[in-house]
Amino acid sequence: MTCASCRCEWARSAPSRGASRYAAHIESQTPIKAYDCYGLSEITGPGVGCECAFQHGLHLFEDHFYPEIVDPETGATVPEGEEGELVLTTLSKLAMPLLRYRTRDITSFLPGECDCGRTLRRMRRIHAPQR
Repeated sequence: MTCASCRCEWARSAPSRGASRYAAHIESQTPIKAYDCYGLSEITGPGVGCECAFQHGLHLFEDHFYPEIVDPETGATVPEGEEGELVLTTLSKLAMPLLRYRTRDITSFLPGECDCGRTLRRMRRIHAPQR
């Protein structure tokens, strides 16, 4: 199968080291649009947040998670827009809820509303996980 005959219109990638590079490669070499999706197997897999068609950050599914950004060294909450470690508390997980789970993933919240109209909080793509 060649790219010209591929019917795929979009792809979803999980953030990891180099994910942005792979997404850029896919988009430059094919007609496929690559969207970022974030999750952790400890939480619920790839269901914590996802990019919309506008790709202005990942929308966090706040009806299932309470997200925080903290200083990786002190654990103190950082000001809005400042970069730090993503911490998640599950709100709908029943069998094994997690409270203030430190992901070690570095990001920041994005201010304002997305052009898509969703009101969910957004975060920047994960970069340089400390794992």
